[in-house]
This record gives sequence, C-alpha cells and structure tokens, in this order.
Amino acid sequence: DIQDENIHKGIGIEFLKNKYGITKEECVAFGDQMNDYELLQNVYYAYAMENAVKSMKDIAYEIVPSNEQQGVIQKLKELLKEM
Repeated sequence: DIQDENIHKGIGIEFLKNKYGITKEECVAFGDQMNDYELLQNVYYAYAMENAVKSMKDIAYEIVPSNEQQGVIQKLKELLKEM
C-alpha cells in the first residue's frame, strides 16, 4: 500500500465530528488493523476485534468478538438496544 502519511481515517472522523457538531464521546468505531489506529484514537468508544493486532487492542475501549464471529454486528445490536 502507498498512501499519504497525513491522510487517514482519523482525519475523516474528525471532519464528520466537526461537520455535525458531535463529540468524541458520541462516536463509536471498530478496528482490527493498523489502518484503523487513528480512527480509534479519535472516538471514545473504540472497539477492537478479538482478532485485531495488539496495538489496536491496547488502545481499545473494549475488545469484541472476532470478525469471524460477527463481533461488530453483535456489538452494534447491543448498543442499539440500549438506545
């Protein structure tokens, strides 16, 4: 992969937070690889999948089941029930 080191998912979520006037505490994101690192750093509820690399797990708010176990869908269903 070749990409600009100044462009990443964290910049994207910052843009959306500013555009819609939402806070870090109102955001949820999921990640498993290093291309998600800045994204998870820019939200409060940063979820890493069980199959994520260690660096992602280290910054996660919580670890959810792996991709193979549909961990993102499981967590989203849980969060939506709380609303």
